[in-house]
Amino acid sequence: MKQTQRGKRPSRPLRAQQCSALGALFLSGLIVMLSGAVGAESPRNPPAEETARGARLIDWAREEANEYFIDPDDGNLDVSRFLSSRGGFVPVPLAMTEPTLGYGGGAILLFLQPRQEAGKAGYLRPNATGFGAIATENGTWIAVAGDSRYWLKGRVKTLGAVFAGRIRLDFYGLGHERILGSNPLEYQLKTVGTRFGGQYRLGDSDWWLGLTYEFIHVKASFGEDIDLPRFIPFDLGPQESRLSGPGFKLTYDSRNSIFTPTKGLYSETNVATGWDALGGTTDYQKLSQIGIGYFPLSKSVFLGLRADLQRSFGSPPFYIEPALSMRGIPALRYQGRSTAQGQVELRWQFWRRFSVLGFMGGGGAWNKDASFRQAQTAYAGGVGVRYELAKLFRLHYGIDFAYGTDGGTFYFQLGSAWTLP
Repeated sequence: MKQTQRGKRPSRPLRAQQCSALGALFLSGLIVMLSGAVGAESPRNPPAEETARGARLIDWAREEANEYFIDPDDGNLDVSRFLSSRGGFVPVPLAMTEPTLGYGGGAILLFLQPRQEAGKAGYLRPNATGFGAIATENGTWIAVAGDSRYWLKGRVKTLGAVFAGRIRLDFYGLGHERILGSNPLEYQLKTVGTRFGGQYRLGDSDWWLGLTYEFIHVKASFGEDIDLPRFIPFDLGPQESRLSGPGFKLTYDSRNSIFTPTKGLYSETNVATGWDALGGTTDYQKLSQIGIGYFPLSKSVFLGLRADLQRSFGSPPFYIEPALSMRGIPALRYQGRSTAQGQVELRWQFWRRFSVLGFMGGGGAWNKDASFRQAQTAYAGGVGVRYELAKLFRLHYGIDFAYGTDGGTFYFQLGSAWTLP
């Protein structure tokens, strides 16, 4: 990447450069605002030395901001250089507009560290660390910290996360539940847990084989005046439980970026388990299969296709049963012992770094002894806009509006809505 010429001056540590860039960006804006305000109130001219000093300060601030936040190739806002510096991060605002959770918001600080030894691929698949939290008006809150990292020249990658929260939702039953379909039961989950694991690349192929482990403590509670046996004709499992067990994952990934791909395939076969022998309170298995494809239709138009299948076995608690998950469908609204869904997205990068996109999808959730024709189904679609915020990372940032069976909502998106670790 090009760098602007900065003249002769002492070199500084990278962290100090990165901090000074932020300070310079803020300072330049502050100087402009103050100079405008003072000029409007006072007709007298400042001394020549003060004017020169202020001009030099503004020039220095602009120089620092241009180096870290302006792409020298096209002159547009770009944070690739800032992200590449030690401590560089992207603030990701989060907005919650789902009726069940109420309005709310939060943010994630995402730190990206390109793997310099991997060249261009090190930017498209960097090491990443994130910290974030969100809260809503109904009392829901979630805090999470995670890290994804490559080792041994990119042959091994690890993922670790810790989280805690209190989530207040509505339970609509599993599959096509007539009693609860229009009369959901309010419930609350208090949870704290961790998940970590690693994957190993098979030869020089795009296949990865991995093993994970998770331990989660969950306390579920319904309202005290709710007679559960009257409304729910099946066992919900223990309301206070420990989920402990290994997971097995086989992944194929030929995408040309993990953030905003334009071509390539992604497939993930994942088996999550819970074992009494490892400190869990119930035994279960949960199988999921994800398939994603990105296809360039022209230099500026890109098609994305996705299909998901999930199936649970054993005795999992109701809150981890398979559920439909896509933009426009509330979290855990459509659950069953099995789910299937499909989505399509078309993105057009119509002008410089700006893109518009449209998407739609649907799916169903059904129980063990039912067929897909008896599934509880839902559909959603919407539109969005993106800006290429970091060219070296192929990282786009924007907002989507989705409308589904249960209403509409907005989403802030960093990268693709289908980004996976």
